[in-house]
Amino acid sequence: MNCNKCELCKGVSNPLIMGEGSGKSRVMFIQDCPGELDDKHGEPFYGKSCNAVRTAMENRGISDVYFTSLVKCLAPNEEPKPAHIEQCLEYLESEIEVVDPDIIIPTGNKSLKYCIGRVGITKVRGNAQEVEICGRTRIVLPTMHPRSVLKKPAYKEYILKDMDTLKDLYDNGMTEVSGVDYKYLETVEDCVKEIVRMKNEAKILSFDLETTGKSAYMDYSKIVCISLTDKTHYGVVIPLYKHDSPMGTQETGFIVKLLRWLLEDESIPKVAHNGKFDIEWLRDWLGIDVKNFSFDTLLGHYLAVSEEQGTQGLKSQAWEFTDMGGYDNELDEYRGKMSDGEGVNSRYNYDRIPWDVLKKYAAADVDCCLRLYEIYKPMIEENDMWSIVMNDIMMPASHALRDIESNGMKMDADISEKYKNSYAEEIARITNRLESYPEVLDIEREKRQLFQERELIKSIPKKDRTDEEQKKFNEYKKYENFKFNWNSVNQLRELLYDKLGLVTSVLTDKGELSTSEEAMNEIREQHEIPDLLLELRKVSTLNNMFIQKLPEMVDEHGIIHPSFNLTGTVTGRLSSENPNSQQFPRKSENPLAFQYHNEPKALFGSRFGSNGCVMNADYSALEMRIACIISGDEALTKALLSGKDLHKSTASLVWGVPVDEVPKDMRTRAKSVNFGIIYGKSGITFAKDLYYDPSGENPKKTDDWDKAKEEGLKLVDDYLNTFSGLKRWLERTKKFAYKYGYVETMFGRRRRLPDLHSKVPTLKSNAERQAINAPIQGTGSDLTMLSVININKWLKENNKKSMIIATVHDSIVFDVYIPELPELSKKVKGIMESVHEPYIDTIVPIISDLELGVNYGATFDVTLDECMNIHNSQEFKEWNHEKCLSKYRKEIKELHGKGWEYKEVIDFLSKHNRPVKELFNDIVDEYSEESS
Repeated sequence: MNCNKCELCKGVSNPLIMGEGSGKSRVMFIQDCPGELDDKHGEPFYGKSCNAVRTAMENRGISDVYFTSLVKCLAPNEEPKPAHIEQCLEYLESEIEVVDPDIIIPTGNKSLKYCIGRVGITKVRGNAQEVEICGRTRIVLPTMHPRSVLKKPAYKEYILKDMDTLKDLYDNGMTEVSGVDYKYLETVEDCVKEIVRMKNEAKILSFDLETTGKSAYMDYSKIVCISLTDKTHYGVVIPLYKHDSPMGTQETGFIVKLLRWLLEDESIPKVAHNGKFDIEWLRDWLGIDVKNFSFDTLLGHYLAVSEEQGTQGLKSQAWEFTDMGGYDNELDEYRGKMSDGEGVNSRYNYDRIPWDVLKKYAAADVDCCLRLYEIYKPMIEENDMWSIVMNDIMMPASHALRDIESNGMKMDADISEKYKNSYAEEIARITNRLESYPEVLDIEREKRQLFQERELIKSIPKKDRTDEEQKKFNEYKKYENFKFNWNSVNQLRELLYDKLGLVTSVLTDKGELSTSEEAMNEIREQHEIPDLLLELRKVSTLNNMFIQKLPEMVDEHGIIHPSFNLTGTVTGRLSSENPNSQQFPRKSENPLAFQYHNEPKALFGSRFGSNGCVMNADYSALEMRIACIISGDEALTKALLSGKDLHKSTASLVWGVPVDEVPKDMRTRAKSVNFGIIYGKSGITFAKDLYYDPSGENPKKTDDWDKAKEEGLKLVDDYLNTFSGLKRWLERTKKFAYKYGYVETMFGRRRRLPDLHSKVPTLKSNAERQAINAPIQGTGSDLTMLSVININKWLKENNKKSMIIATVHDSIVFDVYIPELPELSKKVKGIMESVHEPYIDTIVPIISDLELGVNYGATFDVTLDECMNIHNSQEFKEWNHEKCLSKYRKEIKELHGKGWEYKEVIDFLSKHNRPVKELFNDIVDEYSEESS
């Protein structure tokens, strides 16, 4: 049957696929659109994976189910568009009215948006809520589409858990959390009574805060309320600085003192979900330093249940592990009506939530947390390795990262202001250059002429216009005062491929000519515009991400406080946000590049002024060293023990060239393979990276793909034949992963890999790469975190002014009080190079390197001996003076080597403001003498 309403369903076997099931059903599944099997067989939710879900429901006693689609007439594999949905919506709503289900289960983002008004099905799956749909309130329970299991096998477990939730909803409907005793303490007397009771009776204490946002350091930040419990099915809430709190300021101040008395009691173990957030707010906002914070249910779930993103939320875990699912529905419904602004207007500002709504949610939060604690803690205690990870790394890391976030990074206001101007000028310079090309001017003129054509059509009465004229009239309005948009993919295609006739082999997923970075790099030799466009994108991205945003994030002391997340990646590495301090770009090595003279990292200096500097301590080739330790490879061990350049040593072993005679291109290949192997790269990938150049412009590469593949495969074979121990470990690890479904770091942290059994080749191969990389990268992360923990502990115990201000993968960044530099550098290097010893036996040295500078973007390599000889600001200034001289000499030599005249070099470099201008004058004098 055809709907006869539109032409969207042409060319498919069954243009209109209606729902399937009994006329009246309590449960309705809604998919976004029919799939390929649905189209072939003429019914929705067809196939083995969908039948498995039907069986799962039948086994749970759920039989009256109706299956349908949001869009009825969509060709297989096509993403529903708004026009498709609009044309088919009346069919769906007619089905809902006739079938009249109590429970609706959307299985895709489009059907989810229809049901609850937003997307993100992986985040909200399993979380039921009541929604008004087609005239009455119905329960909406999002879940993954059964066929998604074919791509992501991990989704099978999620769907089965959601079927358990469906069974409970089917039998009981949406029920209030029952069997609980929640108290809302709104008088000083009630607060005193309860806090004293907990102080005397509590064997464990779960705590949680509701605040005005994610950061404790903004001028609008405050703690709205605190909830506490010392037993499950129980919870109390105290309104602290809620704007409509029933208690006054003096009463609240007294209660805060009582809370400090309770939370700083070391004899009571404390539990929280994402407790780093709460202990940071409590200390920095109320001066309460929580003692014996011993278990975090967020970390417990991450370690023992799942490291997949989107599974960590307390509300999701409530559905999966307790009978409290949906306790947050009333609050979420209220938040859904709130505007999503910034600061006090943010949806994360819980001071905007009515007290009667917030208090019930807050009490349930701590109750749920304590229930999860009773599930996760035994799971971890049964695994000795997990216990070590939790007790020695994850929980201590919560305290260390709290301190680092509180320390923050000092922003240089003068450099920030300078960068605002220089970035704006550079963007304008590049844009003006781009806009000057005649082809761009032609396009702008042509588009404006189209608008003039529209103006002529405007004079024709609407009733007299042809369909073509009316179509032009509607379309050409957008060309009024047309200006070329360098962010428009369609306009770029027109310019690059139609006007300029450039040729690229890079296509989008839809088979269209691409304007991506890869495409621009391929065609950059054909015209100047792609190069300029790449530069514009880079400068604009840096400007938008850092130069404009960072000044908005400073506190009243000029400090930015990035947050660090222990559960933000699947490998155990930290992630960072607000801002992402791990996203600052690498320092440019090209003195001609704009970024070289406008380095975003240079925004961050020392809070100690002339008595301070920034130090970066970075592990040297940590992942290669771990690969050697974990595999026991003798040849790699020999290379690392030699103390010589690792990549030259590797090249020497693989290709039989003396270490001192290894050429630069051979070292580059060795470096690529060293790091590529532990990231699971194949010979084909190496061929693309090192040998293949389809443009034929690079003399070091080839446009012969067959030859490139042969070279790439031989490169990997030569490498693995040399490092046979590493090869055997790679093979063992893959076999283990396929057999058990996970791999482990040397500390026992797991990376679960259900995608090894995916039917999608890209997901399967990606899982294989993760099987190799996760044990190495995860172990490196654990070692770095142990170093952070131990260094931070030493700094605090010894009352040092110096502090850790960030950690980026395998490095640790410090704001250093210069008189402490000799002792600090020795201690940092000592801890980083020995922190593994209680856990890992190895003869391969773990090495850390140090960098020092006036700011984060102007650091130079420094030896420990040099650090030991810097005791004050004058000695640091002299050391930095010499480093800058060396850098400027290199710049002048490099530019002069490119054929620049002396005056050109001086003019170019002089226009950039140097940290110490007299240094540049010294170089000018030296260079003048050499030139004359």
